[in-house]
Amino acid sequence: MMKNLYPILFLVCLSISPGISAQTMVIRSMDGTEINESVLAVRKFSFSGENLMLLFKGGDIRSFEVATLTAIYFADIPQVTTTTDVAAGSSPTVYPNPADEVLNIGNVPEGNTTVTVYRLDGTPVLNSILPSGAALSVRDLPKGMYFLRVNGKTVKFIKL
Repeated sequence: MMKNLYPILFLVCLSISPGISAQTMVIRSMDGTEINESVLAVRKFSFSGENLMLLFKGGDIRSFEVATLTAIYFADIPQVTTTTDVAAGSSPTVYPNPADEVLNIGNVPEGNTTVTVYRLDGTPVLNSILPSGAALSVRDLPKGMYFLRVNGKTVKFIKL
């Protein structure tokens, strides 16, 4: 059960992280139906037993059985960026994701690249300069969800 909660907890944390804004929470069921809820209308996300609970600002409560859900994601989430140029405007890629020991970083310009890893609260936990094609060791990071900033672009990853 806890392994199934990691993606859900990640998305909930992502919706409240500084610098990132989401407009809509999309909940997809096994039958393919999708429910769209405005993030601004939701006061609280929580779990009760095997259910995802949404408490709305108006006092309404909606319950979703986690076992029947295939996806929960947020729409309209812009990437956090700065004015730093990235090769051809492409975003970096990270793999494997989730990662246990090393994180490969693709779609970066040739040469040395500065890489910074942040906790969900925005605290930097790892800073490194990597040559092209080198992998980043995440072995010493605690299990959890992180943001990786490369050349002004931010991507998310999970450390197992």
